[in-house]
Amino acid sequence: MRKVVILLPTYNEKEIIETTIGEVIKYISKITDFNICVLIVDSVSPDGTGKIVEEISKKDNRVELLSVKERGLGLGLVKGYEYAFNKLGAEIVLQMDADLQHNPADIPKLLAPFNKDYDFVQGSRFIKGGGNNLEPHRRFLSWAANLTARILFGALGIHEFTTSFRAFRKRVWQKIDFSRVPHRGKSFIFQPAFLQAVLQQNIKIIEVPIIFTDRRKGYSKMDMVQYSYELLRYGLKIRTKMHAKFIKFCIVGTSGALIQSIIYGLFKEIIHPSGAIMIGAELAIINGFIWNNRWTYRDRQIIGNKMGKFIQYNVGSLGSLVIQGATVGIGIAMFGRSQLTDWFFACLGIGIGLIWNFVFYSKVVWKKNQ
Repeated sequence: MRKVVILLPTYNEKEIIETTIGEVIKYISKITDFNICVLIVDSVSPDGTGKIVEEISKKDNRVELLSVKERGLGLGLVKGYEYAFNKLGAEIVLQMDADLQHNPADIPKLLAPFNKDYDFVQGSRFIKGGGNNLEPHRRFLSWAANLTARILFGALGIHEFTTSFRAFRKRVWQKIDFSRVPHRGKSFIFQPAFLQAVLQQNIKIIEVPIIFTDRRKGYSKMDMVQYSYELLRYGLKIRTKMHAKFIKFCIVGTSGALIQSIIYGLFKEIIHPSGAIMIGAELAIINGFIWNNRWTYRDRQIIGNKMGKFIQYNVGSLGSLVIQGATVGIGIAMFGRSQLTDWFFACLGIGIGLIWNFVFYSKVVWKKNQ
């Protein structure tokens, strides 16, 4: 029978922890297709939460305490995963809050997809059947935080990043390099960062609806202003990393445009302007090929047969010129000429041509595994 560890991180939860454990035990006792135990990961709570759990564990061998000396939700969870998989022999870890904002009645709902070979199950307030029963301003903040994460992580298909009600197999844990997932300190950024790391793997994931409610007792440790700032900063960092090649490509392209402008300015009075612009364009192409090969696509750098690839690069650049000319021509034919239409369709053509070049260079000139 598959071993499941229900993991609850705690810090100063003495007012609610006994009730929470009792509720969890009540619902897992009804589940017959999994072997389930409860692991409380306590960051040495000064209010005595750990002592309460220790007393409960003496009466019920399904409950175990893991004390983590350094405070921090992310660190506690990472230590808890390691203990659950390596020491307790878990095949699946299900984590949830210890303050009953997550309903233990939803535990069977999170475990059911593992019978259909899913690897990661995320509880979600923002899909059909889910609910976010908080005060209006907190509902808005949680909705905004999740929308921000979805956009910055480029994962619009996932609706919930910030709640920790989730379950996953051991093989998911083994695939993630937690040294790259921020998990130390008092930050809550670990929750969305962990899920973002999961989405980078070849993992079968599903969301199930949950109802999220306000905590019954105690107080929240989350500073929403600080959390929002950290989420935005981390999301921008990930987005920049995801598009690093495109950013480098744009920088190289800008340097090429500068070279072309300088050459055109120097030679347009010496030779015909059309000749000057063509010479400048070819020098910009040469510059682009050299620096894209050395910098933008350094991980796919062309070592041999550079002339053949350079010809491909020129063909791709020619395609961009055709796109720009066609965009301007079609636009003027449809809407007529004016200062506005001339510049609008010129900029539109340049933008489309830029995307064409990036895709062509990435897929043809510097294609992966060449």
